[in-house]
Amino acid sequence: MKNLILLLSLCVFSSVSWSGCVQGNCTNAQGTYTWPDGKKYVGYWKEGQHNGQGTKTWPDGYKYVGQWKEGQYNGQGTYTWWSGQKYVGQYKDGRRNGQGTFTYLDGHTYVGQFKDDTRIGRGKEYLADGREIDFNSNTTQLFSANGQLVRSNIPNSDLNTIRAESAVNKRRADQRLEKEQQKKDRQLAEQRRRDKKEIAGIQRQLIVHKYLRGSADGIDGNKTSNAVKAFYRDAGIKRPPLDDYTTIAENLSSTLLSPAGNCPEDLTRSSGFGVCFTVHESDTINEGNLRKVWVLRVAGFAEKYEAENLMNRLKINSYKAFLKEGGVDDQVYFRVYVGPQKERRRAVADKVKIDRVFGTNGMILKYAP
Repeated sequence: MKNLILLLSLCVFSSVSWSGCVQGNCTNAQGTYTWPDGKKYVGYWKEGQHNGQGTKTWPDGYKYVGQWKEGQYNGQGTYTWWSGQKYVGQYKDGRRNGQGTFTYLDGHTYVGQFKDDTRIGRGKEYLADGREIDFNSNTTQLFSANGQLVRSNIPNSDLNTIRAESAVNKRRADQRLEKEQQKKDRQLAEQRRRDKKEIAGIQRQLIVHKYLRGSADGIDGNKTSNAVKAFYRDAGIKRPPLDDYTTIAENLSSTLLSPAGNCPEDLTRSSGFGVCFTVHESDTINEGNLRKVWVLRVAGFAEKYEAENLMNRLKINSYKAFLKEGGVDDQVYFRVYVGPQKERRRAVADKVKIDRVFGTNGMILKYAP
């Protein structure tokens, strides 16, 4: 007997826990009420009925959000079916009554008057492909997407055919757009591959000229951007946008490049990319004509013995070579120069010969005090 009473008590408790007012006041205020079958209402109440703004959901996917009166849809509201259809508009006594918009499964919508859930009077259907069907008391007309009259006096028997045709047109248009987007995505991916290849080429040149440390990974990060900016500051030529990789690569590799350098006292500073060389006493170049001096920076090395080796080989071949020490990001580099030359054409001639014989990629620089 005691076990039976305990079982009945558990059943009653379980039922109460799954239904009823679970939050707030479900009589004459705002509250949340749940039902055993999974329905739920959140909103305002009056005398125990839905009244005012509220939301009701069903476990099978239906949902109503809007105004209520005496437990029925009344006023402006939105009803959504589990299938995706939706009505937004006026309700009265629990039915669609007044102006509203109904969205169908294929995506087309109807905007017009309703009475007791039925379309009446004048209204418009906006078809999926952009065309419109205009309903009025006299005739039913079909208009193109740009507003031109296509057909008049359409019988009701033809409407479903037109709607189906519209859905097919929309589906085909979507497929075309998808293909176009896929083509754009492929083109973008290809452009990114080309950019990465160009960036890697730029990085290799920056590394050779000791503006950049590390590997040529093809990623345009801050270090690469700063190295490019430093190069153009040294070069004294107008810098293109940082994403104009083609122009940057051409400027870095051009045999006609003539950057104007500078010579900071502290070569360990960030501006230590400056073009610096020694003007020997034996040269017939004085303070007044330094702006006409040209020098060829042949190459740069991390190890001094490598730079000295190249410098000595150049001297053996009768080139006036010298060595300068500089720094980038606390890393010491040794750069080999040939010159100076009072005429730029002589520096260009030296570059052509030296690049061919020694396998270098020199850079012609102009001294600017």
